[in-house]
Amino acid sequence: MAMTLHHIGIISRDAAKTAAAYKDMLGLELDKMGIVNHESHGVKMGFAPTGATPLEFMEAADPPPGQSAKRILDQIEKRGEGLFHLCMFSDDYDADVANIRGKGYDFDEAEMDQGDGTKLRVGFLSPDDTSGVWIEIVDAAAVPEQFR
Repeated sequence: MAMTLHHIGIISRDAAKTAAAYKDMLGLELDKMGIVNHESHGVKMGFAPTGATPLEFMEAADPPPGQSAKRILDQIEKRGEGLFHLCMFSDDYDADVANIRGKGYDFDEAEMDQGDGTKLRVGFLSPDDTSGVWIEIVDAAAVPEQFR
């Protein structure tokens, strides 16, 4: 079971405004893509490099068509804006999933289309089991090198 933290997701009703506040307070700049509309997920998002682990700023798109958008809206409704998820990259996804399920945890899997034809196997541990934070586990073998 070898996993590494890839990024930390922060949700708000306005990702650009939140990213601007982090820039003002901490000097964190969004990467060159800025805030982008990721239509296949129903979210707007952007990454701010912070060294080894970037921050991902996210908001639900309007209207919210995807499962990711639904999770964001549900989380804001239940717990408010703020920390949303930790994204872990797994070097042995099948073994890690079997281990998690073998311990009785709820694990929701999906194939996520990245919008460029890349499809990733991902799964989510529920915030009900993780003190209020989604844990996203990604099959690292399918992630293009430029996104690792």
